[in-house]
Amino acid sequence: MTVTRATLERASKQLGLSIEGDRALRGIGPRGVPVLISYQRTRTHRGRARYEETTTLNAFMDPALRMGLGIRPRRDATSPTAARAHAGATLDRLFAIEALDRDHAREVLAGDVGAMLDDLENNLSFVSDERVVLEAPAHLVSPESLGGMLSAGTAMAAHLVAARRRVPPPAWQRELESGWIAVATQRRLAFDVERLQMQGASGRMHAGVRVELGGHAPSTRAVGWFPAPLGVALHLRRQRMTDRLAAFLGEQDVRVGNDRFDDAFVVRGSSPERVRALITPGVVSTLLALVDRGLEVEVDDAYVSAACPGLITDASRVAAMLDGVIGAGMAMTGHVLA
Repeated sequence: MTVTRATLERASKQLGLSIEGDRALRGIGPRGVPVLISYQRTRTHRGRARYEETTTLNAFMDPALRMGLGIRPRRDATSPTAARAHAGATLDRLFAIEALDRDHAREVLAGDVGAMLDDLENNLSFVSDERVVLEAPAHLVSPESLGGMLSAGTAMAAHLVAARRRVPPPAWQRELESGWIAVATQRRLAFDVERLQMQGASGRMHAGVRVELGGHAPSTRAVGWFPAPLGVALHLRRQRMTDRLAAFLGEQDVRVGNDRFDDAFVVRGSSPERVRALITPGVVSTLLALVDRGLEVEVDDAYVSAACPGLITDASRVAAMLDGVIGAGMAMTGHVLA
């Protein structure tokens, strides 16, 4: 079926979803699961025009699973013949599964969740910590054609969240909780065990620490939000090889006069003079101290952040990351860290 504004409006009304752009629907699906349905039409032949139509359903987990999870069908096991041949096979033979703790992931994926994955094999694109993605090789717009896909995708997302809550946390999470709860208690920050993050007021700033699992490579990030936006469209980050070429070709890189700092960071903003006024010698030394501790530093108009590869569970290291971003933030806004 061709996707038009009229077909989207009918689907939007019947499914209770909102139209997004000219080829997508977004809203709350069955079981209270947030969903995004998008339609693609891709040219597949260079001579005579041929197009492939696809419907993609994203069913989002809330909260995210925080497992470093990645599930994709094994391409040699997704044809109908192969699927029948593997009818009694384990999930490992049908799917490529990644996780921070594979034993813990097996427990989460056991029972009903595993059976649902098996049923979704022919339409499953991938599963991550954040979403279940299903694809169908056609434009499904009517409630009748979308119903099965919506039901299956949202059921999978809801069951994964429930299973993650039901199964005891893995060893790495228990260790992280122990260290982070100590910091949160001492500093009166709110610790969210399901999202593996803590945050709260710290003097005149709002600060927090969170686990990031994008791309299945875990990292720990501390963030300090300024009391008010800096108002100079600031973007500061570690310098990369390509930035040197970009600067040579004329892209903006505000230099502050400290060779080590200027070599370490690329700095952009709406007003070079105002940016230099913000990056005082105190700010320079504070940000370089974060770099010396192996942290990836980024600053924009709203916040300063520092990230470290891996899951930082030690309370003293987590506290030091917090102090670092708060100190940098206070220095940039003209306040002294008490």
